[in-house]
Amino acid sequence: VLFRSKYICLVIRDDKFTLQNHGKQIAINTSYRNSKIDGYRNGIEVLIKHGYQVVRVGSVANVPNFSLKGFIDYANSGLRNEKHDILLQANCAFVISTGTGLDEIAKLYRKKVFTMNYLPVGKFQLTNLRPYILPKGLIFRDTGIKLSLDEIFELGLWSANNTKIYENKNIEIVDLNEEQIIKCFNEILEIYEERKHIYND
Repeated sequence: VLFRSKYICLVIRDDKFTLQNHGKQIAINTSYRNSKIDGYRNGIEVLIKHGYQVVRVGSVANVPNFSLKGFIDYANSGLRNEKHDILLQANCAFVISTGTGLDEIAKLYRKKVFTMNYLPVGKFQLTNLRPYILPKGLIFRDTGIKLSLDEIFELGLWSANNTKIYENKNIEIVDLNEEQIIKCFNEILEIYEERKHIYND
């Protein structure tokens, strides 16, 4: 059924895979990269209303606390295997990801990967296959003020790859809220549909 319908692959990194495969300490150190699938519920509804099925890919992931017609939690299904991981991304319309190794599969098949809730900001490169990025927010804990891009570079956070680095500088990491995610998903749809039209012409 999936391969006969247009669908989007959703790659949301959380802590379960790292905890199970690498242990608690590494999970803590890399927690700055995690997001909660439940925060994407309303955004997923936007994609479904635009006629897409949404397939959450990955392995060893936390189970969402919601159910939607048109949303498939393939990551927690009994159908998941490496072959299907490849086939799903090879045949999808595009991928929305928080930035993990899994989304590299999509690039091999020339699929667009739209990235959000990503850190560190300086480690990301925009390309034709990665045309969109929206990072997490970084906030000074003592003032509640969001860091500017200049401040991120001045504090050396552009390449910070350990949660402790942010904590030691008294910086809070904030995921995009539901309203921002909905806006992002609408922007992504506009970009994809516009480019698809250009390429088809």
